[in-house]
Amino acid sequence: MASMAGMISHQQKEKCFMNSEEVENARIGAIIETGFKDFETGNTLTEDEMVATFEKYGWHK
Repeated sequence: MASMAGMISHQQKEKCFMNSEEVENARIGAIIETGFKDFETGNTLTEDEMVATFEKYGWHK
């Protein structure tokens, strides 16, 4: 018979899932905030600038 100490309850699994979901949401939020900072600092390119910079890699063909 399996040891009860090694078993994880459904509630513990749910709590772990919820905690990992919160961590993932925080990570996504940080990525989005970083994107907004790019606009605030002018760290963006127009489509024409993107073509000029990346067309040698096959972008915008």
